[in-house]
Amino acid sequence: IGMATCELLASKGIDLLIVGRNQEQLQSLKERLSSQVAVESFQADLAQAEGRQYMISILHERTPDLVINNAGFGFYGEALTYSTNEQVDILEVNGRAVLELTLEAARALVSKEKKGVILNVSSAAGFQVFPNMAVYAASKAFVNRFSE
Repeated sequence: IGMATCELLASKGIDLLIVGRNQEQLQSLKERLSSQVAVESFQADLAQAEGRQYMISILHERTPDLVINNAGFGFYGEALTYSTNEQVDILEVNGRAVLELTLEAARALVSKEKKGVILNVSSAAGFQVFPNMAVYAASKAFVNRFSE
């Protein structure tokens, strides 16, 4: 979804600040889209506080007028199949990162008296009980309610 969104925005002439954990994928996307628009890439793991803080500093420095919180992942299977730490990472990326980046992007916009849009990408799983993806569904329910 993230790559497709970047491609769509680039096709509309919108410059991009892209974020991801995988430097190779970021570089590949940057190279592919740089002929259409200006693209800056930032490597950050949003499951880690340091990664989120890094991106918050970028938001305050650059103050983009369009922020799309699209990072997210989940595990399929019974909750006890995966370690607690692995599942906490789902909440860090799908929940906490969305909360922190949304609030800080809004603060940056307000402090610079700019208008903008913050789009938080969720999932249909956030609207239903999803036993084999319980943590993912719960995290997306948070995104839905927080965004509303």
